[in-house]
Amino acid sequence: MDGEPCWLDAEEMRAWRAYVVGKAVLDAQLNRDLQECHQLALGDYELLVRLSEAPCAQARMSTLADQVASSKSRISHQISRMEKAGLVRRQECPGDRRGVFAILTSHGEDVLRSAAPTHVRGVRDNLVNLLSAQERLVLHTRIDERSAGFLALGIARTSHRPVAVVTTSGTAVANLHPAVLEASHAGVPLVLLTADRPARLRGTNANQTTEQARLFGGAVRMQADVPAAQPGSGASGASRATARSPSSTRSSWPPVVKRAARPASDPRRSSTSASAAARHPRRRR
Repeated sequence: MDGEPCWLDAEEMRAWRAYVVGKAVLDAQLNRDLQECHQLALGDYELLVRLSEAPCAQARMSTLADQVASSKSRISHQISRMEKAGLVRRQECPGDRRGVFAILTSHGEDVLRSAAPTHVRGVRDNLVNLLSAQERLVLHTRIDERSAGFLALGIARTSHRPVAVVTTSGTAVANLHPAVLEASHAGVPLVLLTADRPARLRGTNANQTTEQARLFGGAVRMQADVPAAQPGSGASGASRATARSPSSTRSSWPPVVKRAARPASDPRRSSTSASAAARHPRRRR
């Protein structure tokens, strides 16, 4: 790249170094807990978890490498060591001579079941319980609304907590429909915060403008068509609608839809960003 790098200032450098050192110290402590109590390395524990979550408790080597951000050669060596310990076994992929499955054994499942409480205590004692609720907020950003919807659905399903999906494109909200249907059928707490053009632009052939209020039919439990906020108006209409809504109680959760209109803008401009925000830490196994 040309030009002078944008060097870190003193505050940014402190944050970066704190992250690097903090992660190293945390990983070392979690590894030490597993080694002392179960003679199991943290990296091996993570692979056991991934296999336990996979269909039929098996996964291709390449898939495992992607999941733990490692190389296929390193994963292959690690699986070989775990195979000698009886934690996993290998099997060739049917129809693909180059592919190899790693399969969780019954012994590996027993070791994982024994080690999991130790690991989750370590995660809580050394990280989660030291964070405030605001610090535990996790934001996931996706450029594709369909993937954002299913990411939020998966987080809500495993955490049993409401998860919000925020979209900023009027018509692209339709890509959330499959995830909304799944959430509705499964009773999963999902909240959609979707933006559209102001109501006066509906029916004018403005791009990315649609009638969102009835888009999901009976799959939603509550919906609010909120007008664009005016400068200095204080609390947003979406906040007031949420506070007034009887559907904001836990008993009627899955899923709730909100629709917030964007301020008037050039209808030729478009936005297609999407994000899923989960108000909880990613639960470690």
